[in-house]
Amino acid sequence: MTEVLLINHGECGVSLRPDLVGGRWPEAALTGNGGRQARALAVFLKSLGVSFSAAYSSPLARARATAVFVCRELGFSEEKIQSSDALLEMSQGQWEGCLRSAIYTPELVSLIDSTLPDFSPPLGESLRQVEFRMIEFLSKTILRLPEKLLSGDHSVHFEDKGLSRHNSTNSVQDRDGPQWDLVYRLSRSGMQRKKSGKSRLQFMSTGDHEIEEEFSSAEASQGSLIHEEKSQ
Repeated sequence: MTEVLLINHGECGVSLRPDLVGGRWPEAALTGNGGRQARALAVFLKSLGVSFSAAYSSPLARARATAVFVCRELGFSEEKIQSSDALLEMSQGQWEGCLRSAIYTPELVSLIDSTLPDFSPPLGESLRQVEFRMIEFLSKTILRLPEKLLSGDHSVHFEDKGLSRHNSTNSVQDRDGPQWDLVYRLSRSGMQRKKSGKSRLQFMSTGDHEIEEEFSSAEASQGSLIHEEKSQ
């Protein structure tokens, strides 16, 4: 059985400024409270008997620090934590750091609502682009689909088929072709499978230890991804 835990990083500087548009903010590190949240979650997971066979984190310092706190407590070497840009938080582009009241006018909110999931801020990402990179990451690292389905002369070329993460007008559900359809369906079923299947996904909060078995693509991109693999 393969079990995947999605862990959001602890409180950081961005969390203390709800009046500003968030996003990646590389300079926003964990606060003292964020470090305590990460350690508390680590102790909680240890009490459940959780162990890791692999761990992944975004390159942002706050995500890496959260992963280190958890892995140390569980006896998993921090040197084995793998970094991936696919786990970066959703980019808000030129809006990051701007006042929310100045950006999210009633007119813009209406436009966003009418164009989701393809709306993206200037130089930022859309929800569909985040979903794309998460599907790609999970397909390669968790589902471990055959490489011929993901690269090579006779396989799916994401860029060639117009599925670029930089093009928010493309819908992964509107693509034709059996190979892409197989990758997409396997990825979706892998993310949605619950206890009755061979894979489970859990979203772990460093704040209150709540566990959810469903997650959105935006949530999945906001923190560290910890991958636990066991055999039955």
